[in-house]
Amino acid sequence: MLACAALSALASCANIEATQDPGGDYDVDTGGWSGYAGYVFGHKSTEGLGDAKDAVVPAGFDLAVTPPGSPIALVLQLLVGFVSDGPDEAPGSNILDVDSVTTTTLNVGVRKVFGEPEAVRPFIGGGLSLLDMVFEDTSALFGATNRLDADQSLGYWVGAGAYFALGRSFTLGFAVQQTIGHEVALTGRVFDADSLDLLGFIGARF
Repeated sequence: MLACAALSALASCANIEATQDPGGDYDVDTGGWSGYAGYVFGHKSTEGLGDAKDAVVPAGFDLAVTPPGSPIALVLQLLVGFVSDGPDEAPGSNILDVDSVTTTTLNVGVRKVFGEPEAVRPFIGGGLSLLDMVFEDTSALFGATNRLDADQSLGYWVGAGAYFALGRSFTLGFAVQQTIGHEVALTGRVFDADSLDLLGFIGARF
């Protein structure tokens, strides 16, 4: 009885309500906040890098949070891409021997999600995009990776996709995103670093 009274008092102080469904599970009212959070993976294509344009995105996360009473979600997304190849060498250029390219992209912005939480929910969005690109080579003697050059660029992103609800919270999804306005200067050359990103999502709805 004391435990129940303490739980009731704590919920009242935090302005949180707990309700039980017929199946015995509890839903927690978070005060109107909702959203999606999860692991992102996929493929990044940067045409301006020539031979090194196709990068794997093995790691990333995506967070979309909708404030109470708002029809728009706030988005924070981090993508890390890697390709084990260097860009095309222009005739007469002084470009160094690049063995790999790593890109780190931080996207912030807004997303409009349509439909009901228990169904397929398409979305569109966009915002600002911060890109960090690194050129590296590998030592033939020791096999160590050396950082040749790095540059950053501020641009924009737009995208569309959909969430697929599986169960009460588990969610799958996909997105097609385009970054615009990225340009980096590396190893004596200027590269168009705009990319097309094809992404998958595994996470949860809250």
